[in-house]
Amino acid sequence: SLDFNLTQNFLKEDSLTSNRFIFSLLCAARLDYKRDPFDWENRLDFNQGISIDSLKLSTLTSSEDELRLQSLFTWNVLKRIGPYGRIEASTGVVRDRAHSAVPDTAAYPSFVILNSDSTIRDTNIRHQSTFITQPHFSPVILEAGTGVNSNIISTRWIDAKLLTGIGFTYTLRRNEYLVCDTSVLHSDSGKADAKQQAAYQYYNTIMRGYPTMPPILMDNSYEGFEVGPEVLLDANARLGRYFSVAAEAKYFAPFSRIKTPDLDIRLTPRWHIASMITLDYELRYLLAQPTDPRGRLNELHHRILVRFSFNSH
Repeated sequence: SLDFNLTQNFLKEDSLTSNRFIFSLLCAARLDYKRDPFDWENRLDFNQGISIDSLKLSTLTSSEDELRLQSLFTWNVLKRIGPYGRIEASTGVVRDRAHSAVPDTAAYPSFVILNSDSTIRDTNIRHQSTFITQPHFSPVILEAGTGVNSNIISTRWIDAKLLTGIGFTYTLRRNEYLVCDTSVLHSDSGKADAKQQAAYQYYNTIMRGYPTMPPILMDNSYEGFEVGPEVLLDANARLGRYFSVAAEAKYFAPFSRIKTPDLDIRLTPRWHIASMITLDYELRYLLAQPTDPRGRLNELHHRILVRFSFNSH
């Protein structure tokens, strides 16, 4: 498939957006078991691709790297209501690297490594053109939940169910690093977010004399476990023969920060061009508010893609 991706990161003070053309391979498989009073839905998604920022070949890199397994078991004790149990696991598959243009013969570092609090960790990495910023199978995100499933409505044109219960989430990012944006170093460092200020200060005091500037990498490793109430909404609407809309929403409020919940909202209108070809527009909003700032997210994703699918019954 070919898709266009626009991401807005609201945690950055300058609210920068990134425009990417992404060539990606999306593979999805479903295995469902339905026999009254039990329903068991399983889905495996693999998304792998390469991206080009602003059509510049020098920015070619891997992106959209995710392997995700979802499983939902429901026992319909009553016609529309019953307990549920769910698990979800996701991870990245391939590792990612940062590249340095510093010559191998240079007497200064190829990369500068910062701790998560922006203090300097390492300036002795030399004669190295690449640095691994994300290892294989990282991050690892595990979720599970149990509670009550309610089939709100089920007709020919619309299906909707609501799950309410208790869930947990575990996130592990090991040996991951963020590449600090240095595009404004020579013009206006006031555009930098708070995490970048120390890197810029280091640049201004030490690195300004280097003929080629080394990339600045900040430790982004993180581990977190949280438990709390969860609410999930899953709805699908068929708007005639050629159009449909899918909506998913997840609300998670850990007991440790019940007033600052997480949100994951996804809205996907679809145009069924042919039996095997679908044009999707995906709008996704992600909000994560853990106590540790390294685990926080506040992003809006827009995505347009063409899907080629094969169904076996």
